[in-house]
Amino acid sequence: VTLILLLAPGLFVRVPLAALWVGLSFVLACIQGVYVVYQLVMIALSLALLILLRVAKNAYTLLTKLWYRQPKWRRRLEALQTADSWQEYERNASSIKEDEWTDDESDMPAAALLRRAIDDLAAARDASSRDGFRTLRFALSGCVKRNHLGIEDRQWYPARSPLRTKRLVDAYLDEVCSSLEKVAATQSVPVDEKARFFDQVRRTVGVTALCLS
Repeated sequence: VTLILLLAPGLFVRVPLAALWVGLSFVLACIQGVYVVYQLVMIALSLALLILLRVAKNAYTLLTKLWYRQPKWRRRLEALQTADSWQEYERNASSIKEDEWTDDESDMPAAALLRRAIDDLAAARDASSRDGFRTLRFALSGCVKRNHLGIEDRQWYPARSPLRTKRLVDAYLDEVCSSLEKVAATQSVPVDEKARFFDQVRRTVGVTALCLS
């Protein structure tokens, strides 16, 4: 209205102000209506595209199942999801053989370090009776920690091998457990010294906590 008053002041003489206001309101309403229609069309197109992508994905999955035979280990994994009891789950999981993957160490960057840690723990455990377990406790202090050398990474616990990980990881964990058990069972180390050692190990490993907010 101010713009019209500045550009064409004589228009107010010929056209009543109420009619001019109604006309401007009608124009603005038309513009808003066009914008609303545009938004509705874009929403409809987006929904149609999402539905089309979902249908295409389902069709691809169906065609894959019909024309391509899934690997044997994949079919067995699907059978694990429908197991009615733990006994059935364990029986189905035990039938999944991944010996080639579990024995392969070429994809483990820390394989050499893990083998060296196993050898060091074994040598310290064998010589522990002569030096009062000082060497064994020192070796354990450097090995017993969270995700040591990446042994807890997800890639070593894939879904295709539900009951086993790399044999090297299992060997390392077995050696750590055997060394800890030997420290606990020895009679040459005082109980209070054992307690301090295991308390230190406990603090090093830590305790997983579930925090809810």
